[in-house]
Amino acid sequence: MKLFFWCFVCALACQVTLSLSPALATPQVIKKIPVSLMGDASRQNVFVLTGDTDEAYHRLLIAPEPGASDDILLDTSKAIPLIKSQYSAAMSEGFSINVINSPAGVLTVVDMQGEPVSVKQSSAEAGDALVLVSNEEDNGVYNFNLVFRYN
Repeated sequence: MKLFFWCFVCALACQVTLSLSPALATPQVIKKIPVSLMGDASRQNVFVLTGDTDEAYHRLLIAPEPGASDDILLDTSKAIPLIKSQYSAAMSEGFSINVINSPAGVLTVVDMQGEPVSVKQSSAEAGDALVLVSNEEDNGVYNFNLVFRYN
């Protein structure tokens, strides 16, 4: 099973299309972000992937860089739901994925225009953090930033 996931991650990193049976849809990479979430010298990649064609979500996959390890850190379809907009069937609401690097004592979040904003916070640790930013079609006033660090 680990070998399958490792091959899957390598194929994504090299942007090679896997040949799977027709019953399984090959996920497409929407976004790839190189990060260092572990607090050490190790490097990972955060992937946002398309979900199944009949599902209303995007998959979030966090995996080590090829050659580093064969352990998948996270593979979930629950973190990035696609919520259909009440105004347009072509639009969806949910979360965007960002990676923010902050120094110690500073928390960086993403504002409504998609720009990073830094605020002092004594408990904030230095390094990369995964940030899920809410987006709503009819809300131009505020958003929510969910900041995740691995420790």
